[in-house]
Amino acid sequence: MIKEIIEKHKLKVDSYYESKEQAYKDPNKEIAEELTLFLQRKWEKQIPKGWYGFMGLGHPTPLSWFYAIDDYFTYLLSKNPNFKILQVKVKFGALIIYLDEISQDTEKELSELCQTMSDKNLVY
Repeated sequence: MIKEIIEKHKLKVDSYYESKEQAYKDPNKEIAEELTLFLQRKWEKQIPKGWYGFMGLGHPTPLSWFYAIDDYFTYLLSKNPNFKILQVKVKFGALIIYLDEISQDTEKELSELCQTMSDKNLVY
């Protein structure tokens, strides 16, 4: 399933922005903020009280990342309805996802997915 998500959303390291300037002048700021709030609401049952959930996302984050995350969590929910989303954020130019109540196989899948979602132009 991970390969399908990667292909569907055309996820590839360092392929999202040509420069830091482009990343921070991205005209999709409002869309990214709306998608952050949408995901926070959609997945609120999976976010334990006191955790940030998706509030570490926002701008600049490539829009394809939001849709890939949503697809992955939909897939994960079908396998493990008890998983918990602790935090999703961009740090040092890469997507970081902290989950709880997941298997080692899920950890490997998540690692594979997150490795494709990084861009050196998001490091500030």
